[in-house]
Amino acid sequence: MIGSYIFSLLLGLSEADVAGRAITHRGFEKVEHHAPVMHGDTLYAESEVLATADIPEREGRGQVAVETRGRNQHGTLVMSLRRELVVPKQPRS
Repeated sequence: MIGSYIFSLLLGLSEADVAGRAITHRGFEKVEHHAPVMHGDTLYAESEVLATADIPEREGRGQVAVETRGRNQHGTLVMSLRRELVVPKQPRS
């Protein structure tokens, strides 16, 4: 299957837990294709927060670096991508 479709699918799978509250995407740092995806494969996405940072010029907003990895039904890593998002900050309690 074409890589751009897999990329879009992984973004969609991770939307609810990663980017659902994002204000904007700052960009994609790295997209890697590790193994082919065939018709009939089942894909799973997992995401990990790599770093967080304040945005001093934007009160109440922060930057989050996330890596999303896509695996097939055999657990084989097929694609990984890193991106940066701007998100609303929660007040510290």
